Amino acid sequence: MKLETVIHPDTRPCVALFIDGENLSPDLADQIVAAATGLGRRGLRRVYGDATRMSGWRAQGSLQVIDSAQGKNAADMLLAIEAMEAALLGGARTIAIASRDRDFSHLARKLSDHGVHVVGIGTAGPDCPFRKACSDYRNIAKSVAVPACAPAPVASPAFDEAKVAKWIETAIGQSSGKCLSLSGLGKFMLDRHGVSKAQLPAATWKTFLKGNPRFTVDAGDMVRLVKKKPPQDGGPFFDIG
Repeated sequence: MKLETVIHPDTRPCVALFIDGENLSPDLADQIVAAATGLGRRGLRRVYGDATRMSGWRAQGSLQVIDSAQGKNAADMLLAIEAMEAALLGGARTIAIASRDRDFSHLARKLSDHGVHVVGIGTAGPDCPFRKACSDYRNIAKSVAVPACAPAPVASPAFDEAKVAKWIETAIGQSSGKCLSLSGLGKFMLDRHGVSKAQLPAATWKTFLKGNPRFTVDAGDMVRLVKKKPPQDGGPFFDIG
């Protein structure tokens, strides 16, 4: 007995999908495509945006990336034009628009005026004008990027006050006037030794230097060395060099 395979045609409506690629994350691409697939037969599947920033959407594989070029609202305008074209010239009766841009409410209403069943896809809340203007709305989960493995924190090296003081002494000793401005010292320490103000145990270079008896900072914010002199009365004292 010969068995015949009966193929039933897919009578579901053909669904044209238009995605605002600059308004939604490409991480949502698979969810958007799945939502559109559940609505009917596959029709146009287009995503709009500046082509130089569409690599994530291109990687999805089943979407046609439409380059809207750079420019304010360029992607929105091109999407609206081609959606209307699909309805009025291409005969599309079900159009899915994936976006969270409230301005697409105008497009949704105009398509509905022409008898098109408009399905919104996105992450909009119930009060979003675009969502309200659609015939139906499919909410998808917001994408949260989670790194596969967070890098282990790198401990900052301990601040070596004696070494930093020695570097400062050397810098002052090599300067022509045997002194350095606070700003010049800060730049020197950062450029030469990679030591910034943020690494200091004090709030500023001035405070740090004033806490060290080897240095003095005058009223003009010039840093000088304090040189030791032989004691005169049995105790040590310092003088500005």
